[in-house]
Amino acid sequence: MLGAQMQFELSRLVDAAWAVAAYAAQGRDDLSPQQRAAVERALTLSGLPVGHHDPEFAAALTSQLAQAAAFAEGPTKGWGDMPDEVLLAQGRGSRQVADWIVDEAAPVLGLTGIAQRTDAAFLDVGVGTGQLAARIAERWPRARVVGVDRMERVLGLARTVIDKAGCADRVELRHGDVTDLADDAIYDLAWLPLSFMSPDAIPKALEAVRRVLRPGGWVIATTFAADSELPIVNAMSDLVTAVNGGSSLTQEDLLVEIRAAGYSESVALPSTPLTGALTAARG
Repeated sequence: MLGAQMQFELSRLVDAAWAVAAYAAQGRDDLSPQQRAAVERALTLSGLPVGHHDPEFAAALTSQLAQAAAFAEGPTKGWGDMPDEVLLAQGRGSRQVADWIVDEAAPVLGLTGIAQRTDAAFLDVGVGTGQLAARIAERWPRARVVGVDRMERVLGLARTVIDKAGCADRVELRHGDVTDLADDAIYDLAWLPLSFMSPDAIPKALEAVRRVLRPGGWVIATTFAADSELPIVNAMSDLVTAVNGGSSLTQEDLLVEIRAAGYSESVALPSTPLTGALTAARG
């Protein structure tokens, strides 16, 4: 039987999960007065913001809670096995990632001119539910966006998202693997979430993306591994990676892979809570 102290510690972690749920729920308009008062008290005592709701980040948090609960119940489910509403919730968080690409990464990489060019092209590898691609199309209204995914099911969700966003004329969705791309040196920027790829697939993916970048084009690659000084942070990152069937590649390991794939330059970018470690490489 689990000791009383350990039961207490685990219960406190459950309390932390409820605090996250309270933050995500405060944006709902169907809470009863009693529920809203309890949510606000829980947030206040947890040191979390009351009345400063970020719906996109909250949706990503809700998705993470759902995935953790599904893993606890078993059998093991990866990202692609989650219900549609969970995938769409997590996808809403990727809109913030798109804004970060436009507002933070593009200036660092010298790509601010994309907004004015009619021949600009963006590649979204692992497009998922299409919300990052749709937001990029909104922020860069002259650019062409191509999204690739191996899962036909999520592409169906993405088509609906793209249609509702009104950018279906500029966002092309393709079913297949990144290594199947037949484009030749047309993309200015590519998004490559290596966190969701197996270790064996990463070198091929990096080579395939380099081939389809314009001369001087960039790829931004993500890794789950946070390389934190806190062992618990790295352990949780490894757990999420194992559950989703991805790679625990660190940023340092990725730099080695980037050089081996023939990229001319690499830059470590500031991490965000929704992406993990971020690395840019010039083709």
